Amino acid sequence: MALSRNKAQFSSPGRLARLVETISALAGFKYALFAFLLGAFTALAFAPVHFFPAFFIAVPVLLLMLSRTEGKWQAFRLGWLFGFGHFLAGLYWIAESFYVQTAVPGWAGPIAVILLTATFALYPALALLVTRIFWRPGLSGILLFTLMWLAAEWLRGHLFTGFPWNLSAYIWTFSDAMMQPAALTGSYGYSLLTIWLAAAPALFFFRPANGPGIRLSVAAPFILFGLIFLFGLWRLPGGVLENTGLKVRIVQANIAQVDKWDPEKRPQNFAKYLTMSGEGLEDWRPDIIIWPEAAVPYALKTDRNARAAIAGVTPPSGLLITGAPRLARNGDNISLWNSLFVLDSAGEIKASYDKTHLVPFGEYLPLRRLLNKLGIDKLAAGAVDFSPGPGLVTLEGLGIPAFSPLICYEVIFPGNVVAPAAPRPSWLLNMTNDAWFGSSSGPYQHFAQSRMRAVEEGLPLVRSAGTGISAMIDPYGRVVSDLGLNKTGILDAYLPQPLSVRPLYVKFGDAILLIIVLTFGSLFLITVRREP
Repeated sequence: MALSRNKAQFSSPGRLARLVETISALAGFKYALFAFLLGAFTALAFAPVHFFPAFFIAVPVLLLMLSRTEGKWQAFRLGWLFGFGHFLAGLYWIAESFYVQTAVPGWAGPIAVILLTATFALYPALALLVTRIFWRPGLSGILLFTLMWLAAEWLRGHLFTGFPWNLSAYIWTFSDAMMQPAALTGSYGYSLLTIWLAAAPALFFFRPANGPGIRLSVAAPFILFGLIFLFGLWRLPGGVLENTGLKVRIVQANIAQVDKWDPEKRPQNFAKYLTMSGEGLEDWRPDIIIWPEAAVPYALKTDRNARAAIAGVTPPSGLLITGAPRLARNGDNISLWNSLFVLDSAGEIKASYDKTHLVPFGEYLPLRRLLNKLGIDKLAAGAVDFSPGPGLVTLEGLGIPAFSPLICYEVIFPGNVVAPAAPRPSWLLNMTNDAWFGSSSGPYQHFAQSRMRAVEEGLPLVRSAGTGISAMIDPYGRVVSDLGLNKTGILDAYLPQPLSVRPLYVKFGDAILLIIVLTFGSLFLITVRREP
């Protein structure tokens, strides 16, 4: 399939014109490969590489290719190829989880990732399809593309339990200052502005550099983001934030996933957490000790010996918070939850939380009867699916500031990390087990998204990860201290204070996103009527 040669859509001279002609001449396999690689290139904008210019190079070229397509289905194909490359390069690390368990053969990992990313590629494909139907090569086309790409990200984050991974806004997580707009708009609103900024230079492909309004149209988003950067610098306070006085110890035992559930190694894994928790207690004397998701391989509700061992390392009048499975039996039926437990120095369970947002195919198997016949099972150990908890909670009345517990990827959902009907917490706790994904980019991307939740909510976030990255994060998303990936150690830190004034996003939520979308929609309608 060759691109359309409609030269009336382009009138910029010189090297830019030659670049356009070169791209426009692509056809067949070369065209498909270029679109795929262009999408894959954008993955470099996210953690851990953080080469954010990749986003600003690829998006204008994508729009150029879109403008040269001959119809809506060519646009759909272009969007799918671009999206397939984007998601495959950004989510390749999911295949790592297939090599550290026995329920599913390792060779199924690459196949699963290809199928998953091919499905996710339908979202940008639909975005380009709709954009192409109403396409005009100018500002209106840029605005429409921005709205459609944001719609694709929003749908991906909400449909079929949602997976809002690597939203466009997350290309800014390399900079504390550039993260701050999320406190005003949330990640989806910030993604919309980011897409607009990236798409704006494509106007040079469609109009002469000195054409009517071209300079203002291109300059407007850059001026806005210059102001946003200055806003970020202004918003960030100098020096160290005041802390709550609460002493926290995070234990990162760095136990590989292949060893985690090995029956012969469970006792020594548990002992490692106990030993590390008790190191130097006389010097630090933490108020709470935090272990990661599923750190305890035993059912704490019924295992008194495990609770007694935990009591032995819990400071007097202190607490230990850990992840562990929770079991319930009803005759021959067994129910299983991925849970968090708060224990005191007597080994008594003072509070608990059951993970609400479970990972499909990881913690439970959709359409189990059908897929089991095909030899497919969930990745987590055991034949019983995890059950979802009743919902987010705020744990309070424990002698420490109230907090919102978030297990694993529950932290990736913007605007959905605090129970809406509960008292507002003073901090967020994200315990996770990223050992599933080894040394890939997955744990870095997960960590970046955790930081963005702190910015949106104006709350400090404590992160306990089995193999890293564990960290103390302040309410501006800044890393106060951390333990890197695949490091063994303990992290002692004071819990920062939450912001005294709630961020705008907390006060109004996605109503702000709606206002931004309506503004861009209105600009599109106005512009499309004025353009020839």
